[in-house]
Amino acid sequence: MQTFDEAASGFNSTLPPPPPPPPPPPPPPPPPASFGPNYSEIQASVFTPSCATAGCHAGAGASAGLNLEDANSYAELVGIASSQDAGVERVNAGIPDISYLIQKLEGTVAGSSQMPLGAAPLSQTDIDVIRLWITNGAVDDR
Repeated sequence: MQTFDEAASGFNSTLPPPPPPPPPPPPPPPPPASFGPNYSEIQASVFTPSCATAGCHAGAGASAGLNLEDANSYAELVGIASSQDAGVERVNAGIPDISYLIQKLEGTVAGSSQMPLGAAPLSQTDIDVIRLWITNGAVDDR
């Protein structure tokens, strides 16, 4: 009598390959921003706590001549040429990609530091909210 191995040696056991594993689930969406795409909320949630601080963009000696304190920031941002690149507006209402503010927040200005300087960068979600405010015309809702 043949053993199992002897009997199986003449059997073609070629099976199709197993199906590939399912793809991994997509990553969860980023958390929503804690503020809306309007100037007053951006001022309160970003500019005041992250930018308008001593030694940065506050007071008479504000860095780059840009005072981001609540009473001054809108007038010093929208439609105003950057002191570091006169051909680029700090905020070009309607066009975030050529707004110096977005370039600085995303760290895409050659030879320049990403803002906020010396702190963790803003989340992409937060930058996207600022970008949406600019896209929508950079309106002062105060």
